[in-house]
Amino acid sequence: RDGFALFSASQTSLGNPVITQSNVTTNLSATENNLMTVITSIQTQRDDRGAQLRNPSKYTVVSGPALETKFWQILNTEKQVDSAANTKNRVYSMKSSINQVCWKELGASYTGWFVLAEGHQVNFKWRKKPTFDKESDLSTHSLRYGMTMRGVAFHESWRKTAASIPA
Repeated sequence: RDGFALFSASQTSLGNPVITQSNVTTNLSATENNLMTVITSIQTQRDDRGAQLRNPSKYTVVSGPALETKFWQILNTEKQVDSAANTKNRVYSMKSSINQVCWKELGASYTGWFVLAEGHQVNFKWRKKPTFDKESDLSTHSLRYGMTMRGVAFHESWRKTAASIPA
């Protein structure tokens, strides 16, 4: 809608005056504090009129396999994972409202991660609807079936998302 990528430091509103917002950070490691920073950035996003969005009650943290275990530890450990100080993990008290998804297609060594809030929607549109074909082979008395289709997944809005991407 605004010509920018889903995660960008230059997201703009349609209102007048134009408000520029960011939903991306660079090289945040997977820690409890950084996860809270990303969630807070979602909670402070504004709509096209400049009004603050309603705070979501559920979130999904998405990472590749490289960070799957780390986020599991953050979401399921009562004390901070990377601290010997026995400090309470703030995310643990929210664990019922944070889901974890490991998206293997990001690649085994990818260290970026992102958070989607409740209400963020991924849409699908057919570019070519499915068509089915069959062909008979009389010499072997068999049938062969085939199908072709094309589609695209897209996001209508960058709102209710935030990410940490590698530099």
